[in-house]
Amino acid sequence: MVTNGIKIMLSWPDPILNPNVKVHWAVKKDAKQAARDEGYILAKSTGMELDPGKRYRMDLVFCPPDRRTHDLDNLVSSEKWSIDGICKAMGINDRMVCPVPDWGQVVSGGKVEVSIVELKDEG
Repeated sequence: MVTNGIKIMLSWPDPILNPNVKVHWAVKKDAKQAARDEGYILAKSTGMELDPGKRYRMDLVFCPPDRRTHDLDNLVSSEKWSIDGICKAMGINDRMVCPVPDWGQVVSGGKVEVSIVELKDEG
C-alpha cells in the first residue's frame, strides 16, 4: 500500500476551528465541514488507500502565514476535521493515525504539509 508515503498540502486552519475560539455552533459546523471536505478531496485525489489493519504516522508541518506566535497544540486540534476527512478518503479509522506536529517556514497565506507513512512493527 504505502511505500514512500503520501503527501498532501492543506490550507492554513480556519481560526474558527481553534478550540479556544467561541462562535455560534452553526458557524463552527460549517468550518468543520469545509475542513473535512478539503482533507477528503485532497486525499482522494492521490488515488491511494491505506491498509485499515496498520498504524500510520501523520507528520503535520505547520507553515504559518506570518511570524506571530501560534500554539502548536491548538493547531493540531484545529486540524482534527481535516484529519478525519483524510482518513475517510484513505479508508482507515482516524485512531490508526498518530499525528506528529512540527513547524515549517513562514509562507504567504500559510499551509499545512501532511505526510503519511506506515509505522513499522518493533520486533
